[in-house]
Amino acid sequence: MLLDAFSAEDAEKARAAGLKIFHFNDVVKAGEENPQVVLREPKPESIYMFCYTSGTTGDAKGAKITHYGLVGNTSFWDYSKVDWTNDDVVLSYLPLAHAYEQSTLIKSIAVGFQIGYYSGDVLKLMEDVVVLKPTVFNTVPRILNRIYSKILEGVATKSGFAQWLFNKAIKEKAEAYKISGSLAHSTYDATVLKTIRPILGGRVRAMTTGAAPINADVLAFLQVAFSAHIHEGYGQTEALITTLTDKNDINSAGTVGGPVPTIRFRLKDIPEMGYLHTDKPYPRGELQFYGNTLFKGYYKNPERTAEAFSEDGWINSGDVSVILPNGNIKIIDRAKNIFKLAQGEYVAPEKLENIYVQAGLVGQIFVYGDSLQSFLVGIVVPDPEVLPKFVQANPGKYHIK
Repeated sequence: MLLDAFSAEDAEKARAAGLKIFHFNDVVKAGEENPQVVLREPKPESIYMFCYTSGTTGDAKGAKITHYGLVGNTSFWDYSKVDWTNDDVVLSYLPLAHAYEQSTLIKSIAVGFQIGYYSGDVLKLMEDVVVLKPTVFNTVPRILNRIYSKILEGVATKSGFAQWLFNKAIKEKAEAYKISGSLAHSTYDATVLKTIRPILGGRVRAMTTGAAPINADVLAFLQVAFSAHIHEGYGQTEALITTLTDKNDINSAGTVGGPVPTIRFRLKDIPEMGYLHTDKPYPRGELQFYGNTLFKGYYKNPERTAEAFSEDGWINSGDVSVILPNGNIKIIDRAKNIFKLAQGEYVAPEKLENIYVQAGLVGQIFVYGDSLQSFLVGIVVPDPEVLPKFVQANPGKYHIK
């Protein structure tokens, strides 16, 4: 344990616990008197970190991420037109072991914007947001879905006129945005929607979301409600951030945008699922990536490394996509996480989970199927805040044990 100053009582407690305490200055002096071999500066191709992934489908694999890959991948922030300045503030609460959060950390070093770390309790996340007042909010669909549900719950408690006026404000702002590209409204922002922005601290000008799909209607609603552009991105540990929506693209909701500058993509035919690059009106297939930011294989796992790449070195994403005329990518299915029920019907459980989780009562949900059965099974974890209110609103019908 290294401490610059400590009391005799602290020293005694440390000894009792089997700890040895050193003054920080003494450690520095010892280092000066006993110089060691200086660490070599990393090269672009040096491994920056092992990022462990896919533990849910077997043993976790250590993806080898290079300095060049992670530093180069931060260019996606510029592509998104977030336009960072050193006055920006970001809340860090996503795992630092995740490439999404690592890219934010590295960008903050390059630009000099501020990062505030959350209290450590994810249940108090929204309290931390209000205290820090971030200008850019990096998040995931689960958080946005929860915010969406809370807003609608609050609106539902209002009078009929107030509900009508709120819906009118959202609708007209959405229509105006498609025409002008502006999310500001001089009347509605100062009146009907004035209680919305303080939910995220009141200063958010942009948001990013990734790691899972988000419903296009939810994204469009939150974007106009908070008057902040929401950039939806797509990526994976092996390829880092690969696509992101542009704030100037007013029709990007429901897509994950186009490729970032460090990535190229193509489609691989999946004939057994009926997805071909020759499909009309738009080409479909499994999305594959290529670029200098790709990972360098799994640590001591050549078999899984070979599975991750195509024969000519492209990453197999496992996601089925449609390429739209403007170059935007829309994820429509999962090539890996898909199964066939006994009656021959193919099911993509993640798609169902993302639909069900929008229900206010649902906190988390897991959908499972077996090819020997003709039905699905859902395991639902209710929202601990919404469920009691629902039961109280329906006396005699439901009970919480």
